[in-house]
Formats: sequence, structure tokens, C-alpha cells
Amino acid sequence: MMKPQYKSQDALDRQSGIPTLMKIFGRFLRLLLPYWDKMLLWLIVNQIGAFVNLIPALLGIRIIDEVFPQRNWGLGVTLVWANFTISYLIYFIYLSNNYVWAWIRMFVGYRIQFGFLRHLQQLSITFYESRPVGEHMQRATGDPAVVEAIIVDTIPNAIGPFQRLFASVTVIATIKPELAWMALVYIIPYLIGQHLFTTWFRNLSKMQLARGQENTARLIELLSAFKTTRALNREATERRKYWVTWSRCRRMDWRVWWVTVLQQNTLNNYAGIFTTVAIPLFTIYWVIGDKMTIGEYGAAGWIVGQFLGPIQALAGFFQGIRRQLVNAERLLDTLEVEPDMVDEKHARNLPAKITGRIKMENVSYAYPGGGPVLRNISLTIEPGQKAAIVGPSGAGKSTLLGMLCRFYNPAEGRVSIDGYDLRNVTRPSLMQHIGVCLQDTLILMGTIGENIWYGGLDPSREEIEAAAKLAGIHDFIMTLPEGYNTVLAESGQLSGGQKQRIGLARVLVRDPRIILFDEITSAMDPLLHHEVIDSLRECCKGRTVAMISHNLLDVRDADVIFVINSHGEMAQQGKHEDLMAVPGLYQQLWRREELDRELGDKGGETPPPAAQNPSNEATELS
Repeated sequence: MMKPQYKSQDALDRQSGIPTLMKIFGRFLRLLLPYWDKMLLWLIVNQIGAFVNLIPALLGIRIIDEVFPQRNWGLGVTLVWANFTISYLIYFIYLSNNYVWAWIRMFVGYRIQFGFLRHLQQLSITFYESRPVGEHMQRATGDPAVVEAIIVDTIPNAIGPFQRLFASVTVIATIKPELAWMALVYIIPYLIGQHLFTTWFRNLSKMQLARGQENTARLIELLSAFKTTRALNREATERRKYWVTWSRCRRMDWRVWWVTVLQQNTLNNYAGIFTTVAIPLFTIYWVIGDKMTIGEYGAAGWIVGQFLGPIQALAGFFQGIRRQLVNAERLLDTLEVEPDMVDEKHARNLPAKITGRIKMENVSYAYPGGGPVLRNISLTIEPGQKAAIVGPSGAGKSTLLGMLCRFYNPAEGRVSIDGYDLRNVTRPSLMQHIGVCLQDTLILMGTIGENIWYGGLDPSREEIEAAAKLAGIHDFIMTLPEGYNTVLAESGQLSGGQKQRIGLARVLVRDPRIILFDEITSAMDPLLHHEVIDSLRECCKGRTVAMISHNLLDVRDADVIFVINSHGEMAQQGKHEDLMAVPGLYQQLWRREELDRELGDKGGETPPPAAQNPSNEATELS
């Protein structure tokens, strides 16, 4: 199984552009296959349009060589009306073709974007913890749009110019074959120069993307930590740090811009020499030598311009696509990360009704590239029991709860509910029976009612209100002018307790058999803390509950307490009274907490050193 990590930027740099392009088409070409008939129609109509677009040049030959010398007014009017009709024909051809291609692009873009989103949703929690948030955001928002542009725009932007080029060469060869050969010779140095510039440009684009990613990550860190920044009066420091990353980003943008300008001016100057010197000299020579008429001279100059247009369009396309390949390589890198938490093929749904018996047997876990987090954990929580999981910070308590939600699979051992191994159970059916309440409740954009509704399976208004009453938030909601229809963005900042109660109502509206709490009261003041604990006691009746808490007062009434030491091992288990009756880690944690409360009441004296490290079992138990 592939580790849920991105490749390094050096690994991406070693990838070649053309193989990456072929790899992208090999992966995404199937998205275009349902529209093959429309693409074929587009190609045929576009080729016809390329030839029709050159007809005015041929009509111009007759106007100059026949109408003017013969002063034939009738033929001139006929040719002008023909030119007028053809111009509108060209307009409708390209208008209809653009409409068809815009339709294809919309549906293919939808499938790329949402296919990528579906893949991201299947990846594990470990994957998201492996890189900064800014990098994930940039990959998720920018890369799919770039790949969409590569897949959908390659046909009109690459094949389209070739079709126009073919039409121009064919028509100019009927006027003067030597001109067609001259134009083809011109292409070779032009393409060599284009290749050198685009290779240079692509390397700079990689560095530009890395600088932009660094700048985005720094900005997200700055905005997400604004409270801490303001509390420590470090705004100026953060501005200086952001200035450094922003300056690097802007300097790289300037280098990319300079290479782009240098490329455009150099190649356009080369094209100008060809069109303003070489072609005029030869065509004037042929006109003087009666090898070309004046009308053919004018038409040849116009068609040569049409001939060079597709060449420059192709050059611009390949320059753009080399820059886009930087993003495309990253998207392929993300897609190659295999989801490690997918349901097994033989997985089955949990029954509609369960008792809620939780059992872990010899469970061990280690994060990819890290040391063991949990070691040989075994525990049982009977239906309807309230279980507490306590221990020092970093002991793996949250990881233990994460296994019940299948955020992680155990490296060794077995986790089961009602005897069903969770690895053999579909995750949607598992989460129908589990409610999770975290320390930081996420408040979604929308109304309070929509926030509570989000946790259920399309609950009714009555079910939403019942959950709010059980969570102790209904009375507060009814004091708001719009009640459950209050848009949270317009109702001011909710208190921590109100957010937690809304989060709790969101969990309860699903009516889960099992509820998991992860440090939900750690950041609350004492009064609010006791109010939330009282709500929990009421709403958890008859349910299986597993609660993580560093406040042992919250869990002393638990039916069973599991004590995890700093090595991720089960140190003790039992009821509060039983654990306090024997020397051990739980007794040490309780006494430390008791001492902290006493010192807090006395004004905050510093505890003795021996009481400051309850996580060091070797010292505590000696």
C-alpha cells in the first residue's frame, strides 16, 4: 500500500513534460469518449471553416486581376456579395463550433473536478496531516482546473491550428508552390527557439508554483492564528515574515514575466523578418518577372499571415501547456496516493439496530514513518456503559477513538462493534450508529437549523428541535429573532458553550447508539463546563459512551475508566473508586489535578517538581 504522502518537488521536477502529458491523456481520455460524436462533428466543421476562411483571399485575386483591369462593375458587386455571404458563413461556423465545445468542456470539467473531490474524500486522516493546509488547498482548488484546461483545450488549441495550417498550405500551394516550401522552412528555427524558451519557462514555472504555495501557506497561518498574534502583540513580526515569502513570490513572478516578454518579442521579431522582408522580396521578384499576378501577390501576403497565425498559436499553446504540466504533475501525484481506508469488497453493512458493544483486542498502531502510538490495547465497553479514556497528552487517546470511526485501521489486533470487525463493515453504515463530538465544533455557513440538520439523515423539524432540547440549546435558539432560521453569520459570535451545544445537537439528531466525546470541555470556564456536563449526562442515557477528558472530575462517575500511559499501553482499568484504591498512574493523575485545584484556590503557587510530570510512569511508580 502506498504511503499517503505527496512526492517531493525534486521527484516532480525529474518528470518529463511529454510523458506527463501522455499520462494525463491516458488517464482522462475516457472522460471524452462519451462525446466522441460531437468531437468528430467539431473536427469536420472546423476543417471546413478553415478552408472557407481563405476563400476571400481567392476572391481578392479576381477583384484585382479581373475587375479592376476590365472595369467590370457587375463582377465586382457579385464578388463583394459573395465575400459578405462567406464572412457570415464563417461567423456561424465558428459560433456553432464554440458552442459545441463549450458544452463538452462544461461536462468534462464537472467530471474531472468532482472525480478529484471524490478521491480526496476517500483519503485517510493521515494523508491530510502529512502536509500544510495551504498545499492541500492549492492542489484541491487549482490543479483540477488546470488539468481540465489541458484535456479539453488541447483539441481546439492544438488540432485547430494544424487544421488551419493544412488549409493555408494547401491554398497557398495552388497559388505559388514555392511559397509553401519557404513557409515550411521558416518553421524549423521557429520551433527550435520555441522549445528552448518553453523549457526555460517550465523550469521557472515550477519555482514560481513552489513560491506561490509557500506564500499561501504563510497567509493561511497568519489568518488562522490572528488571536494568538494579537494577544502576543506580534502583528509586526507576522507582517515581516509574510513580506519575506511575498517578496520571494513576486520576484519569481517578475522572472517568469520577463522570460515571457523576451520570448514573445524575440520570436515575433523573427516572424516579422520573414513576413516583411523574405516574402515581399520573393513575391515582388515574381511579379516583375510575370511569374505572379498582382492579385496573387496580395492574396499570397494575406494567406502567409494566415499561415503564420497557426504556427504562433501552436507555440503559445505549447508554452502554456508546459506551465500547466507543473500543476498536472501534482494532480497525478495526488491521484496516485491510494486511499488506505476504503471498504473491503466483501464488507457488509452493520445491522439497522445494534446494542453498541465495543471491543478492542490487542490493538496496536503507528503512523506512517513514525514510532508506535498504541501498543497491545485490549478493552471492552458494554452496551449502555459510559467509558472514560484518560492519560497524559500524546498517549494515543484520540487515535483510539479514531479507530472506532475508522479514521485509522489498526496495524495489529481487532476492533469490533457487536462482534463485527470494523474492517469488514462499510463505513457509511458504521457512522449511522456513531456520533462524534470534538473539542472544536465546526459551525457551518447557514442557519442554526441547517447546522443541526447536517448531522442527521434528512431529519424533520420536530427531530431537529427534539435534539436541540436534549442538548440544552433550544431555549437559547428561541430567544433569537429568527429562531432556528437565524443565519449564524448574521447573529454575532457564538460562545464556546453555545457552539458545543449546537455540535451536540448535531450529533443527537442522528439518534446514534454510540457517542464519542473528545475533550469537549477542555476550553470552557467552570460554570459553562458544569452546564455542558449536565447536558451530557441527560442526553447520554441509554447509549454507549466513550469520553476522552483531562478533567478527571468529569469521568469519575464513569462505569469504567481506561488509563493509557505515555507509551500507548493500557496501564489500568476499572471504576474510579477501584483505581483510587491502588497506587498507579490514575492515582497520580488524580492527585496532580487535585493539587492544581487547591493551588488555584490559593492563588496559583507552583507545584513541586515531583508533581509536575505525571506522564513519566517510571518516576511516579518508583
